[in-house]
Amino acid sequence: MFKRTSFVMLTVGWFLFMGECSFAQEVFAAEVTLMWDANSPEEGVTEYRIYYGTSSRYAPSSNGYAFTYPPPNEKLSDTQCTIHIEDPEIDRTYYFAVKAFDDAGNSSDYSNEASTIIPAGLSIPAQYPISYINAIYNAGITEAPPDNFNPDKLVNRGDTAIFITRALFTNNFNYTDTPYFSDVPPDHYAFKYIQKFKDAGITQSKEIYNSNRFANRADIAIFITRALFSENFNYTDTPYFSDVPPEHYAFKYVQKFKDIGITRAEGTFNPDNLVLRVDMAIFIARAFLGMQ
Repeated sequence: MFKRTSFVMLTVGWFLFMGECSFAQEVFAAEVTLMWDANSPEEGVTEYRIYYGTSSRYAPSSNGYAFTYPPPNEKLSDTQCTIHIEDPEIDRTYYFAVKAFDDAGNSSDYSNEASTIIPAGLSIPAQYPISYINAIYNAGITEAPPDNFNPDKLVNRGDTAIFITRALFTNNFNYTDTPYFSDVPPDHYAFKYIQKFKDAGITQSKEIYNSNRFANRADIAIFITRALFSENFNYTDTPYFSDVPPEHYAFKYVQKFKDIGITRAEGTFNPDNLVLRVDMAIFIARAFLGMQ
C-alpha cells in the first residue's frame, strides 16, 4: 500500500507572462514550482499527479487530475516540477495536492494540501490588470502614470497612508500641524497624509509610525476597513480563513474585507504576506471606486 505523499516545500514561484492565442488576443498565464516528498522505491511509483485550482483538491480536466509528472515518455527522476496555469485569478487562493501512481494505476491518498494566494505583481505586464491602475491614476490616488507604476514594488506604511488618504479626501484636507510621530517629521514625504491617517483614526500607532516598514495584508485590511467604517461595523462571525482565526488581531477587519468583496481569497488569507503596489491598486479600486 502506498504511503501518503506529503509536500516538504511549496516554492511559490508565481511568474505571470503574456502570450497570444489563435485570435491574436492577449492571454495570461502563471508558473508555480512545487516540491514534495518522494515515496519509497519499493512502492514502484512511476508518476505523480498534481491537483490544483481555486477550491480544495480541484481537478479541472475530464479524467480527474490537472497535471502529470513526469510528462509522457519521460522517466521519473525527482519530485519537483513547474506547472503552467492559464488565465490565473488575481488575489485568489490556489490549492495544490499530489497523488502517487504505479504502472497498474494504484494510487496513494492525497498529500497534505498546500495553498497560496496568487500575487498581482511579480513580473507582471503593464497591461495587467491595467483597469485598476488606470482607475486610481484617473482618480488622483496615485501620481504615477500606468506605464510607470512599478506594480511589482512593495508598499510601505508611508505609501499606504498616501493611497488611502487620497482615496478618502483627495489632496484637499486639513490636518494637525504638530507631528504625532517622532519618525515622521514635517519634512517627511508623507507627513500630511500620515497626520491625517492619525486624525481620522485609521492608524492607532503611538509615538512611532514605522513609515518605511512594508505593509502586509493584515495591515491593509485594518487600514481600509477603518477608513470605510471606523470601528463601527458588523461582520460575519464564522471565520472565512483558516489562518485568520477569531483570536487574530486583524480578525474582524479581514472578515469585513471579505464580506464586502475587497478580497476574493478563499480558504487562506496569508495575512503576513507583503503587499505589492498592484495589489494595493486592486484593493483601493474595489474599496473606494466601486470596481469589481
